[in-house]
Amino acid sequence: MELFFNFLFSILEHFSQDGYKVLLCISFVFLVYKYWYLFIKEKILLLSLIFVLYGFLLSLFCSDTESAVKGMLDLSYGWVLALFLGHTLINENNKIKVLNVTFFVFAFLVFIGLFSYFGFLPEKYWGLRFADENQLRIFTHRVPFAARCELMLMVSITLLLFKKNLNKRYTLFLSIVTFFFLLGIILSGSRIYYGVTGIMLFLILGFYYYKTRALKICLTITAIFILSIFIAYITNPELSRRIHKTSITKDISISSRVNMHKYGISVFKQHPIFGVGPAQATLMEEFSKVKMDKPHWHLHSIYLELLANFGIVGLLLFLSIVFSILISLITEYLKDGSALKLAMIFAWFAVLIGDYADAVLENAFISSLYFWLTGIALAKPKEESSTIKKETLSI
Repeated sequence: MELFFNFLFSILEHFSQDGYKVLLCISFVFLVYKYWYLFIKEKILLLSLIFVLYGFLLSLFCSDTESAVKGMLDLSYGWVLALFLGHTLINENNKIKVLNVTFFVFAFLVFIGLFSYFGFLPEKYWGLRFADENQLRIFTHRVPFAARCELMLMVSITLLLFKKNLNKRYTLFLSIVTFFFLLGIILSGSRIYYGVTGIMLFLILGFYYYKTRALKICLTITAIFILSIFIAYITNPELSRRIHKTSITKDISISSRVNMHKYGISVFKQHPIFGVGPAQATLMEEFSKVKMDKPHWHLHSIYLELLANFGIVGLLLFLSIVFSILISLITEYLKDGSALKLAMIFAWFAVLIGDYADAVLENAFISSLYFWLTGIALAKPKEESSTIKKETLSI
């Protein structure tokens, strides 16, 4: 049953529809009787649940209760239910199977999207959008799409570099999907994740060199990254325009973010403890007076978004969740050397850096993938003792 639901999620989640949310609810109903103890045993899951309950409580006092409840439902799906589902997949062999499926499905969507990007197919077909304005953005906007690519890139490249005993076929598979995930980031046009990817590749390759001293591999991957950006830059006018116009003072996209950040700070100062309520900051009349390039539904910073909407209490709860995730992943990685746990450490650092200028972790379409894979990485049998049995296929 656990494998069945995780297998379905690994496919359905990539299609930005309500179907994966329904699946999360159904899987919870079927599995909670067996795995209810996770809400007591797993600190991350408990903290996520507390945050969601806190948000629902705040919703009762909001002027726009409907928007507040909708925002909290998204966090329920993206954080709590996705994390719970991932935690139920305790078999190491099944983890590999599910991970490979989600790699393949997402890489295949990027591959199909390239035909739209280069004009061989319409930008929108089957009722789904694959590209827009010379930017690859499958089923969503460029920054959320880039964040999804970043997660998949962090996992695939870390497995490729750090997983032991890889056979040639699996090495080839990981190499291909890693290239597609990197290509997805570059062609998305997201300058935020250009910077994030550069930082994270530097950290990953630095750690890899520290562990192996394989300088040639590090230089090769760096060269591929730089060459890919250069080719995209000289062949895509829209991409080169966005990079060229980057300026704190002249780029209206950046200045809009700065203005929204200032607004978020002002809202926090007025409501410092509990904030104005879930999803309420951008619904206030004062927000419409902020000078922006276009309408926005969040403040383009997860930290200011949480401060404004949930107050200092909400931000501290969120930081507790993130801190627990990183501590758990690092602790478990030091115990068993799992490449998947190491990958999720890199992935969380990436999204936390990127969300300084965005708020993708509030979007269930993105956050559910992060929390689900985190649950899978940390999942282990209930009766597991302090001595962890190491398996040949462990990831």
